[in-house]
Amino acid sequence: MEPLIPGIEVRIVSEEDLWQVRELAFQIFRVTYQDIVEPRQIDYMMDLIYSPEALVAQWDSGQNFLIV
Repeated sequence: MEPLIPGIEVRIVSEEDLWQVRELAFQIFRVTYQDIVEPRQIDYMMDLIYSPEALVAQWDSGQNFLIV
C-alpha cells in the first residue's frame, strides 16, 4: 500500500517497540507542557501513562500506538 504522503511512513508499534513510545513521550511532554504544567505533574503523568508497566497494560487491552 502506498503512503498517503510520499516519504511519510505511519506504522503500528509492536510490543517490542513500546520503549520508543516511552522515549518519545518523555521528550515531547516536557517541551510541550513545561510552561503550563508543573514538573511534578508531568512526572506523575509519565509514571501513570508511560511507565513500562502502563504501556504493556494498554497494549494488552488492545490500544494501538502509531509512530510517524
